[in-house]
Amino acid sequence: MPTAIDLAIFTNPFTTTIKLAKKEPTIYTLNFNFSSPQGCATGLVGSIKLTSDNLDSFTSFEEAVESINVVAFQDKFQVIANVDVKSVHKAGKKIADLEGLDFNTYFKAELYKNNRKVADVKVEEDNRGDSDLFFIFSDGSKQRAESYIEDFEEKVENIFKRFFKD
Repeated sequence: MPTAIDLAIFTNPFTTTIKLAKKEPTIYTLNFNFSSPQGCATGLVGSIKLTSDNLDSFTSFEEAVESINVVAFQDKFQVIANVDVKSVHKAGKKIADLEGLDFNTYFKAELYKNNRKVADVKVEEDNRGDSDLFFIFSDGSKQRAESYIEDFEEKVENIFKRFFKD
């Protein structure tokens, strides 16, 4: 297994950088950044802490991972999140099987704008019992996260369509 990857891809006017590193025997970091000289910046910085440095000893993801910490950013917005995988494992659960409000027990996330916290990110159920991701603001008001990110896929497609033909 590699202990470091440092990759840069230049596609005028964008630069994509991907860095992966083994910082300690049980800690790995990832840095993904997509930017342009005009100031557009999107990225993800994360770390994963393993429960052991013996990679052959694990039988499941939940057994292998203690925690995951992530900062995702788009220009002036950031989402800072962490996942307590160790507690998921202690509860005898699998990440893939978590549903609805279970996420709030193991996942913690906050939304920031210009480095100031503006909301907690939580899963809530509506009156039909359907779960959705919400931004919960300090005044108690809330808004579905999808209203802020619904056009994300379209934005990404528009960025890349100039490089690839249909």
